[in-house]
Amino acid sequence: GGEQGDPLMPALFCLAMHGPLHETAMDLGDGEFLLAYLDDLYLLTSRDRARTVYDRVTEAVWREAGIRPHSGKTESWSAGGGPAPPGIAELGAAGGAPVWKGDLSPDKCGVEVLGSPVGSQEFVRAGLAARAANEAGFLRELPALGDAQVEWLLLYFCAAPRANYIFRTTLPHNGIQLRQRP
Repeated sequence: GGEQGDPLMPALFCLAMHGPLHETAMDLGDGEFLLAYLDDLYLLTSRDRARTVYDRVTEAVWREAGIRPHSGKTESWSAGGGPAPPGIAELGAAGGAPVWKGDLSPDKCGVEVLGSPVGSQEFVRAGLAARAANEAGFLRELPALGDAQVEWLLLYFCAAPRANYIFRTTLPHNGIQLRQRP
């Protein structure tokens, strides 16, 4: 263990996760992928192997790093929609949000991948609208600071990187239409 905010903890965490993630990645088939950012794990696999691959990665992470998945955060989605793959719907917490998002209404049909909405166009648009509303609150607060240099630094180091990130991770046809000048 380590203290919250310790600058070494992300690196030590990555070292602890390397073994089980590497072990699982070696068992994946063609076209299957395991992506990780600290404790956020993303599996891309076929519908019929979804539960098997999920069980393999979670078992390896528990065995090697002592970390179990948070059942309230587990989500699954397929662009093909339809019913949940075998064993996936049962992964959620009792009474919690459904794990399988592939057969929900279009505005709820998707998942967030590192803060970026991935799913139906309606889901992506709703996610981007919520994100824009949140960022608008931040931008409205800046003039109240009364110091142009501080305002500029906050824009430069906070708002600009967040905007660049969402623009890089969201497909243009799913996002907000930008008007072109005549």
